[in-house]
Amino acid sequence: LSGHNKAVHCLAFHPTQKVLVSGSIGGSVRAWDWSTFGPSNHFVGGVTALSDANDSPRALIFDPEGKELYVGSTNAKIFKVEFAPGKSIGSIPWRIEKGNPLHFVWRKNGPLIAALGSSDIHVFDRLEMFLPGEFLRGHQSGVLSLGSSLDGRSIVSASLDGTIRYWPDFRNHSRINVAEAKGTSWKDQLRAYSIQWRQHFLAADFQQGELSLYRMSDRKLARTIPKSNDDSFVLS
Repeated sequence: LSGHNKAVHCLAFHPTQKVLVSGSIGGSVRAWDWSTFGPSNHFVGGVTALSDANDSPRALIFDPEGKELYVGSTNAKIFKVEFAPGKSIGSIPWRIEKGNPLHFVWRKNGPLIAALGSSDIHVFDRLEMFLPGEFLRGHQSGVLSLGSSLDGRSIVSASLDGTIRYWPDFRNHSRINVAEAKGTSWKDQLRAYSIQWRQHFLAADFQQGELSLYRMSDRKLARTIPKSNDDSFVLS
C-alpha cells in the first residue's frame, strides 16, 4: 500500500468493514479499502491529518461498533473522528496527563485502555471518556503494549521492565514468569516490546530473535518461534 511519505507507526482494522487505517510521521492518517488495496472513501480522498504537523499518530483504534476512530499522538493527545465518508480529524484533542498513547485496546462492553509509555496503564471512564478514569499500577518501567480477552474483562501488559502482567477484571495483577520459563537462556536486560492475545494464546516479542508463545490457561510457555527482530507479527 503506497501513499504515506514518511514512516508508518500504527495500523488498525475496522471491526466490521474491510477497511485498514494507517498513521505516519507528520500527522497523516489514511484509510484503505482492503478488498481493492486502494484508498477508501472514508475521509477526503482516503486521507486526513492531525491539525498540528508536530503531532504524529502512535496508536489507532476504532470503538467496538466502528463508528469512531481514535488517534493517539505524540505530545500526549488523543484525537477523535467520526468514521464516515468526507469526515476529517477534529482540531480539538483531549490531553493525557501521564504520557503519550503508544497502544490501545478496546473490547465490546469494556473501557478504552491505553499504554502511555509510563509504568501506569490508563483505563478510561466507560461512560465519559473525558473524565480521568483510573490507572493500573504494577510495572516498574514503561508499558509499551497491551492485549485484551475477547470479553474485554481482562488484559495483559508488556513493559520495558521485561515483565508481562495479567490483570483479571482489571484488578490484582499477576506476573507471567517469563524468566523462569526461559531458564538459563534468559537475559535480564531483555525487554517486552510487543504482545498479542488471541483466545487461548499470548504471543510476546522480547527482541531476541524469536517469538514466545504462552498458553493463557496456565500462563506457561508453550513454544518459541524464530523471528527477526526487524519483523512485526500478527497472532491470528
